[in-house]
Amino acid sequence: PPSSNTPFFKIHRVDFTDVYENHSSRTRLNAQKKHKMPGDYETRPTCGTTCPLPAGAVREPPSPPPYDIRQYAGVRLLGASAAEAEHFKRKEAKRPPGVKFSGPVVRYMKSPAPGAVIRAIQKGKLMSANPVLDKLKRGEVSLGSWLNLASPTAAELMARAGYEWLVVDAEHTAWDLDATAHAFRAIQAGGAVPLARTWSHDPTAIGRLLDAGAMGIVVPHVSTPEQAEAIASAMRYPPAGTRSAGSGRGQFVIDDYRNQINDAVMVIPQIEDMEGVNNIEAIMSVEGVDVAYLGPNDLGISMGLPPDQHWKDPAHLEALETVLKGASNCGKPAGLPVMDVEWGRRVIEQGFLMIDLSNDLRMLQATATNWLDEVSR
Repeated sequence: PPSSNTPFFKIHRVDFTDVYENHSSRTRLNAQKKHKMPGDYETRPTCGTTCPLPAGAVREPPSPPPYDIRQYAGVRLLGASAAEAEHFKRKEAKRPPGVKFSGPVVRYMKSPAPGAVIRAIQKGKLMSANPVLDKLKRGEVSLGSWLNLASPTAAELMARAGYEWLVVDAEHTAWDLDATAHAFRAIQAGGAVPLARTWSHDPTAIGRLLDAGAMGIVVPHVSTPEQAEAIASAMRYPPAGTRSAGSGRGQFVIDDYRNQINDAVMVIPQIEDMEGVNNIEAIMSVEGVDVAYLGPNDLGISMGLPPDQHWKDPAHLEALETVLKGASNCGKPAGLPVMDVEWGRRVIEQGFLMIDLSNDLRMLQATATNWLDEVSR
C-alpha cells in the first residue's frame, strides 16, 4: 500500500472510458496542458509537487467501481476541437510499447463540487456537448419531462431521478429568469440536459434563455418554414446564425462554449396547428432544425375539438401521425408529451423518440391525490 504522502492511483473501467482516480488528494491530470498519453501523464497533487504516474497504473482494473461515474460529482461529457482530437490521435499511435489502452483518450478533472468534467475523444471522433441530441440523431428514444412548478428544487429532484432532459416551461408557468437560471444549474447538477420553452419567437427572448444556460429551446406555434428558419438562426452565432454574443452564465455550461454551442444547441419547433402539420416536411427540411415536437392540446383546440376528443378523434390521430412521418422523411426525430406509462409505451412503439413523461406539477398532483384517497379509505 502507498504511504500517506504518496498519491495512489488506479483506473476504473466505466462505460468504455478509462477514468483515473487519485485516492489521496484531489488531483488534476495535466493531459489538458501536456497532451500526454497514458503512462506519460504527470499529476499535480494539492501539495504542489509533481510526481509521475506509478508504473503499471494504466493496465486494466480488476473490477469496476462501486458507483456510476455519470452520477459522480455532476459529471458531464464534452467534445473538443478538431485540432485537439487530431493531436491525441497522433499521440495514441506513438504510445509506449506494452501499455494497454482499449478505451478512448481521456482527460479527467475532478472537483469536490457538481460540475466535474470528463472529456473523452475516441480516435478522432468527436462527441457532442449535448448527449440528448446525439442520442436522438442515432435514432434512440430519449425520456424527459416538463417543469411547471417553477421550483429549482423540483428540477434537481427530477434530474437526479434519471430524466435525460428537462424543459423549463417559460411560456405557461410562473418561472422568472432568475429562477430559470437556478433551475438550469440544478438540472445539470443532477446529470440532465437543461432545455426551455420560450414565451415568444422574439430573438431577444430566445437569446436570454440561452444566455441563462439552456442547451435547447422549444419554440411554440411554429407553422411555417420561414418561422423555423428564423428561430434556427436566432439560436446560433454567426456565421451560422444571428445570435448576439453576451457574457451570461450560459458560456460556462459547456467547455469552449462559443465554438461548440452552434452544434450542441437543440432547435425544437412545436407544431400546434394544422398549418404546421401540413407544412411539416418544409419545416423539418430547414437546416439547423433538430426535432419536431407536437403540442397535442393546442392542435386539438385549433381543430375545433373538445378536450375529451384529443388523442381520440381520428382526424387528431391522423395529424399526429402526419407530423411523425414528415419528420422521419426528413431524417429527423419527433416528440410529444404523454400523461402515463402505457401512453408512453404506445407512442414509442409508434416511432416517437423525444418523449415528455408528464410534468412535475401533474406528478405531484396525482401522487398527493392518490395518497390521500388511499389513507382516507
